[in-house]
Amino acid sequence: MKKSTLLKLLCVVMVLTMVFTACGPKEEEKEKTQLTVAVTADFDSIDPHIMLASDTDRILFNVYEGLTGVDASGNIVPALAESWEWSADGMAVTFKLRKGVKFHDGQELVADDVVYSYERMSGKLADQSAVKATFVNGLEKIEKIDDYTVKMTLKVLNASWMGYMHVGIIKKDAGATIIDTPNGTGPYKLASYEPSVGCTL
Repeated sequence: MKKSTLLKLLCVVMVLTMVFTACGPKEEEKEKTQLTVAVTADFDSIDPHIMLASDTDRILFNVYEGLTGVDASGNIVPALAESWEWSADGMAVTFKLRKGVKFHDGQELVADDVVYSYERMSGKLADQSAVKATFVNGLEKIEKIDDYTVKMTLKVLNASWMGYMHVGIIKKDAGATIIDTPNGTGPYKLASYEPSVGCTL
């Protein structure tokens, strides 16, 4: 075989080798499924009705949802409530709840859970640990209209009332167990928590 022919054949083999190598299966990149976030302080409470610290709020916001949320522009938007309507005198607001929302334990969220959460925060229950002045001073009553409708009646006119509706809703009668068994409706579940170390969602 002539030297030039052999050289051409070697070149063809090299080119084909490079082509097939480039077209071959690439080593799969490892899928990143974990995000680690540093915060400046430990939880002040894992009860959404008791916690006050902003770092805690940033974390529990992913575990518990309120009737409303806030979008990137700062506007109040629907969350657990799909809609709401104010009375003509501005003293009552009726919320329509989204159907099919589940707590992390699989139970559906209904009006009883919302009523319980706000009665707990407004001091109307024996459990006084989660009382918030905003609701004690502002909420006259909250009542269940049906399984997916609740009505709040205010003590005084409050143009800022909707700004407080982001507080997390918990299951009815869950106040006594929420520290040991967190159970929200948010996109993440609190899987573990070790004081001064961290938590896993």
